[in-house]
Amino acid sequence: MTYMKTQFFRLYLAALLMVAGCTTMCEKPHENMTAEEVVEAYLSHAFNMNSVDDVTKLISYTSGNLKQALEEADASTIDQIFVQKKYKVDRFSFLERKDLTPREVVITYDLSYEELPVTGEKEDQISLDSNNMSNNSETPENTSQAKISIENSLNLIRKEGAWFITDVIDGQTSIDFFTPEEITPVNGTPDASE
Repeated sequence: MTYMKTQFFRLYLAALLMVAGCTTMCEKPHENMTAEEVVEAYLSHAFNMNSVDDVTKLISYTSGNLKQALEEADASTIDQIFVQKKYKVDRFSFLERKDLTPREVVITYDLSYEELPVTGEKEDQISLDSNNMSNNSETPENTSQAKISIENSLNLIRKEGAWFITDVIDGQTSIDFFTPEEITPVNGTPDASE
């Protein structure tokens, strides 16, 4: 009986620590975030915006050129780029961190996602966590419109006790559009050369 109580206590303690760890990590104030955590929070928020007003949270992670670009974007642009788009994240990882000074870093990340057709239905939240890379909904094969792969380098500065993304200083993007198994020519008849 003592063995079972000990095992139960260990299990209970482990569960308590996991909940406490998640709560502190999930509610981590911006000032306490590392540069990598700021990048991840920015991207996670960008992929999960539900209204144009959510851009204020996105702006809170930025400074300099990026902040100015987001502040100057009109509501229809924000809506079109962030709110109306639906995604399924396939891969996210940090590739490199270069410390330029103690208060300036360049972080390079790799992100691959599929752009899904907008259905008008409320989508699940997208996670950038490497253990759960999707938006938690079953997506039928070949329903995405395109697969986008991005490798970006971001400049971050530390000011007022927190890290802020100032600019995208280098980036490569590739877009793969999905095509149906059989492609019909414009005139409606199959190609005679086959």
